[in-house]
Amino acid sequence: MALSVKELASLLSVLSEDTTQTQSFESLATSFHHYFTKQDHFKVGSSIVHTAECLNSPKGLDYFGTENKTVDKEECQRWDSLEPHQHNFSVGFMGLSASEHENYCRNPNDDIMPWCFTVNSRVRFQYCNIQECKKGNDCKITKTGSEYRGKQNRTRGGIPCQRWDTNTPHKPDPDIGFPGATLSAQENFCRNPNKFKSAPWCYTVDPNVRWQTCDIPLCFNGKNAQYLVEMSFKIYLELSELVSN
Repeated sequence: MALSVKELASLLSVLSEDTTQTQSFESLATSFHHYFTKQDHFKVGSSIVHTAECLNSPKGLDYFGTENKTVDKEECQRWDSLEPHQHNFSVGFMGLSASEHENYCRNPNDDIMPWCFTVNSRVRFQYCNIQECKKGNDCKITKTGSEYRGKQNRTRGGIPCQRWDTNTPHKPDPDIGFPGATLSAQENFCRNPNKFKSAPWCYTVDPNVRWQTCDIPLCFNGKNAQYLVEMSFKIYLELSELVSN
């Protein structure tokens, strides 16, 4: 049985203090999957909060909304169907089976934006017109912030961050990597790749300071329900990957 939003927040609170609990990570990932794929809203107090029908990034690699028509209003073909168009995505992707993606716009191949095959035999595929999300709170879910994908680019000491894809002034450690993403895509934002540090951090542009952590608040302060929804699948995918490694 899936956990409630309140229980998910409670579990996240525990994880923010101890990120070594593999079983908790697994439970959290499973709960996100079951809870957020089965409904399009939840209730917080007297307010109804809807799941995000928008893109957290231009490519929409983590988009799990329900848009199922293309820019030209063509209806999308189901991902678990090979009619009218044959394809290689019927086995599933993004941690879910093809049937769970139904006929919604997705970006399983790192294209420029979400797209879908269409039910029109004369139009193999088209992109989908999905708006970018309004930027919410720039915060981290867990204490180590390994899931953080915000745009903070200064350290706790106020030093600008060095880009992850450059060697100047500091040569990055060889083990630095971002599964499913490139170094250039991280620009100069605070990150915690491979959980190297105790919090999101970055190499700095100061030749005398190799790296420093960033001051990023925890999300769960009772005011971040919408952010929880918008990040749910991004977190689910990353935590699933952490558990499997």
